[in-house]
Amino acid sequence: MSLFAVNWLAIALSVVIVFALGMAWYSPLLFGKQWASAMGWDDMTPEQMKAKQGEAGPAYIASLVGSLLTAWVLSVLLSGLDDRTWINGASVGILAWVGLMLPPAVTNAMFQETSKTVLKINAGYQLTYMIVIGALLAVWV
Repeated sequence: MSLFAVNWLAIALSVVIVFALGMAWYSPLLFGKQWASAMGWDDMTPEQMKAKQGEAGPAYIASLVGSLLTAWVLSVLLSGLDDRTWINGASVGILAWVGLMLPPAVTNAMFQETSKTVLKINAGYQLTYMIVIGALLAVWV
């Protein structure tokens, strides 16, 4: 298969899913309060938090590009499966997370002395979106 003969609509939808899941994951409804506290941001004033959010533009762009690349690579990997079911797609998503995403995340967290709480919340988000987009892309490659 050509590296570019993929379903770009499915990849675009995957990026939207990653962002929507991230908005929910890091919101006060799920893990936002715990994550902010572990980051040391829970004592920020509303003005400081607003300023912090205003500086996040480059991070959102990097996240967009990273999500696009992740969905594209996962789509290419899934295109080689003989049996493209959602369960196989989710399984490939888990394997990709375990082998390609988790090790550098743990290593970076250890060298940067990031709290275990931040690592767990971030890694949980990444695992969840890899399962979801893996399942989606497998049936819609």
